[in-house]
Amino acid sequence: MRDRVAGHGPGAVTLRSKTLLIIGLVMTGLLSMVFVASRALMDPHFDDLERRDAEDAMHRALGMIDYQTRQLDRTCVDWASWDDTYAFAADGNAEYALANLSDETFQNLDLNIRAIYDAGLTPVSAAAYDLIGQRQVPFPALLHQKFGDGLLARALAGEPMRGILVLPEGSLMLAARPILDSAHGGPAHGVFVFGRYLDAVELANINALMQVNFRVYDIASPLAPAGVMHLESNTPGEAAPQLLVIVDGNERISTYAMMSDISGRPALVAHNSASRPVHARSQTMLRYVVGALVAAGLAFGLVTNLLLSRTVLNRLSRLSRDLTAVTAGTMSRVNADGRDEVAQVSHSINRTLAALDESKAGLAGSEAKFRTMAECAPLGIFLTDSDGDCIFVNKAYQDISGYGLEAVRGSGWSNSVHEEDRRKVFGDWYNAAKTRSSFKSCLLYT
Repeated sequence: MRDRVAGHGPGAVTLRSKTLLIIGLVMTGLLSMVFVASRALMDPHFDDLERRDAEDAMHRALGMIDYQTRQLDRTCVDWASWDDTYAFAADGNAEYALANLSDETFQNLDLNIRAIYDAGLTPVSAAAYDLIGQRQVPFPALLHQKFGDGLLARALAGEPMRGILVLPEGSLMLAARPILDSAHGGPAHGVFVFGRYLDAVELANINALMQVNFRVYDIASPLAPAGVMHLESNTPGEAAPQLLVIVDGNERISTYAMMSDISGRPALVAHNSASRPVHARSQTMLRYVVGALVAAGLAFGLVTNLLLSRTVLNRLSRLSRDLTAVTAGTMSRVNADGRDEVAQVSHSINRTLAALDESKAGLAGSEAKFRTMAECAPLGIFLTDSDGDCIFVNKAYQDISGYGLEAVRGSGWSNSVHEEDRRKVFGDWYNAAKTRSSFKSCLLYT
């Protein structure tokens, strides 16, 4: 069988398509590597920065509570170490109560609880105030009980008592100091107590001042995540608290801390929730980087394709068209401009075409000589193709067999063989042609 040269069929993939495909695959691979590497390198740093920001926000909120508790304690010291208070705790004189224990005291000092106990820890004056409604309310019954658990005794002994008490009415920032004279001398005549609720208004003030989203809730609240129970509790003003940071998807990040009450027992869960602007900006920046790389990749691909088209692909296309024209006979040679590899290929093709022309000319001369010789030969001559079918007979053969050229073409020559020899000669002849072996036989013609 003859070999066939593949051409541009309907399903053929052109060199230009392959080039574009390779450029696209390379750029896709590079962009994927850059994207993965950027995420692997940038995300941990941005996440760490965001965690530090979240922890810093929690430290600011807890620091503000500590600051307010200290301020409350300083105010309590000022009132407790005063000769007038020292005398009132001993004798309960009405002049002091009228002048100093009015509702204006709650409003001016931003207080919810004010209590004075004598040296026997018996309440001399105890009042609670609603700052929003601007009126006195019943004193929390549980507060006297908690005071009786040793808190007031420790304050009477001179131990500074400040911190948080959890009551049914809410979480109370509290300060208790021994009642001394103005020179801070004793003996102590009792204990002075100031308190302010850590309510929604107070938390809103902290959030506005510290730029946080801070809140507290009871340790038994279902809002507290399981992991917060393993944190070490912290009393405001002590060492930096142990924090739990939880990332709530791509939008929020939450920070938790355990807060101790005034006795050092875990009492409250502090929670600060913040958006993730750093994460959002990092993702935006990454998208910009990827977009810029895609644009650069497209530009690179277009420029590369343009250069390849002008220097290689267009010239190869022209070479292909020239070869088609040579095959059709409208051109004798292909264009061979330039001195690069494409030009060298064109020169090689032209040399091959020149050699073919010389070969054709030589073949045509040889064929003409053969035909002249065959026509003049007294012997019968016939030619076959590689399959053994007849393609030419000379005049002598036609005279001997009595058959013309058209009658003997193909396997028609066998009709001139006598029918007694025809089957054997026919089979032996085509077997010899198939096996490319010599053939010799004596036969009778009809």
